[in-house]
Amino acid sequence: MSDETNNPNPEEPTAEEPENSENGGFKFRIDPDQIDESLKDLAEQVQKLVGSAKHSRVRLSYKGKPIAPDIPVGAFVAGEVLSLLIAGPLRLVLMNFGLGTMLDVEIIHQADDKVTEGIAMFLEGNIIEAEDAYREAIRMRPDDTAAHYNLGILLRVVGRREEALSELEIAASDETHADGEKARVALEKMNRGDDTL
Repeated sequence: MSDETNNPNPEEPTAEEPENSENGGFKFRIDPDQIDESLKDLAEQVQKLVGSAKHSRVRLSYKGKPIAPDIPVGAFVAGEVLSLLIAGPLRLVLMNFGLGTMLDVEIIHQADDKVTEGIAMFLEGNIIEAEDAYREAIRMRPDDTAAHYNLGILLRVVGRREEALSELEIAASDETHADGEKARVALEKMNRGDDTL
């Protein structure tokens, strides 16, 4: 996406419509001459997206690189971190790249944390804890492709083939997520009778 928006008044900070991403990500233009107002508008936009869902953090990045540690949603919406951002990394980004800097804003769901936890547990050999983490992620967000995919792989590894097929089929139905593609490949291999994924 370019740094241009359809804003008739380029002096005002703007947010583009949130993209259809799992994390509710969107791009937000910050005007270095109106940093305080821009950040207040950004906090309002995040609050609108968060609603009553189980989001835990906000990630701000510029051209794919985080400009600050992930910020708890509550602190971000309450404005507690705005002064830190103004004084810190955001100020550097704005000074270096000038007027109308477009930030990537990603709202991290608690289910993503559970999937990450599950992957770590699985890699450490803690199968029961990993399965519990994936299932908790699915309870939080039933359509979580990454959770279904990782649970499917775990179930396949421990020999619970039918359950694995079910989870991988759910994940494979997502045409837009990278884990959906991985699930389709895993299903194809399982249906051919391959012992390895």
